[in-house]
Amino acid sequence: KNNFGITFNGSIYTKRELDRETQASYNLIVTATDQPLEKEKQLSSTVQVNIVLKDINDMAPEFTSINETSVQENIQINTVVMAVKAQDKDEGRNGYIEYYLKENESAKGTFSLGPVDGLLRVAEKIDRELKSSYTLFVTAKDRGDPPKSSETQILVKVLDENDNSPVFDPKQYSASIPENASIGASVL
Repeated sequence: KNNFGITFNGSIYTKRELDRETQASYNLIVTATDQPLEKEKQLSSTVQVNIVLKDINDMAPEFTSINETSVQENIQINTVVMAVKAQDKDEGRNGYIEYYLKENESAKGTFSLGPVDGLLRVAEKIDRELKSSYTLFVTAKDRGDPPKSSETQILVKVLDENDNSPVFDPKQYSASIPENASIGASVL
């Protein structure tokens, strides 16, 4: 690839767009040769030039974690439900990711998300009889200038626990049946 060129005075310049995420550095061998009148007296010198590309914030975080999980109802508060993970191909501040849980009415206050570790935790009691699933909206944002971000949707299904006794309604039943009713006759 001819990514670089060199002028007669020795200035090195780019010949095409470079991408640090594809290749972070380049090693060039530059040879300078003088032009004497007598060819046999020609002298040259060679130097190695290392070019390191500085990162710019040109990549948004990409989520790598699954976007569906389940949690048992009545699970203890502060229990980790899942780890939300994203990667950013930029480096330094541009690749440092923070996580945010977007407020939404259906899941308000039910879960919390660690901004640094991405751990999704139960923040309040979960009861499947009240709500069988939650849809959460998570943002991963880098610290670049300007920052770049990505969003994902996570579905949390609530698994049922046998925590409700059967209920008779009404509380009392009354029935009558003839004494000569056949076997299998319906009473109620």
